[in-house]
Amino acid sequence: MDMKLLQFGIGAAVLLLFLSGCTSIVSKNISDQGVPEQVVFPDKSDAWNRKGSFPVEANLQSIGPGMKKRTIYQLIGVPHFSERFGAREWDYIFNFRDDKYQLVKQCQYKIIFDTDRLAQSFYWLPTECGQGFFQSDTPDDYGSDEEREKALDDKSGKKDDKSEKG
Repeated sequence: MDMKLLQFGIGAAVLLLFLSGCTSIVSKNISDQGVPEQVVFPDKSDAWNRKGSFPVEANLQSIGPGMKKRTIYQLIGVPHFSERFGAREWDYIFNFRDDKYQLVKQCQYKIIFDTDRLAQSFYWLPTECGQGFFQSDTPDDYGSDEEREKALDDKSGKKDDKSEKG
């Protein structure tokens, strides 16, 4: 009997650890309404899909506040980092091809959800990647594109090539 209780306790502890990883938050002080005090993008090297994907731009243009996770998932797919069911943030790495020179620009996209699991805040790194798409107002401590990119480069310990010949 004591052995079964011990096994149950260990199983419950493992489940709690697993679930805590499923609800991780990268940005700082996200309100119940899905608005962060500080937007933090994960390091690209932490993504399971480090190369990113080429989204259907019309699908990205249709994303906005109040959308359910399921709808966003259908439009742009599974997040590219380790976000799970209970996560308040979804992060993506998207590639966009320049029409003129056929260069590929890589951008990070973040969606933050409220406590009802509805999308409320949307951010791009660098911010110019979000031109033509819905973007939330930028928190004061979001910093300039250069500051955010430098912080990401410093964190990863390397410089990323921002564009490459496709």
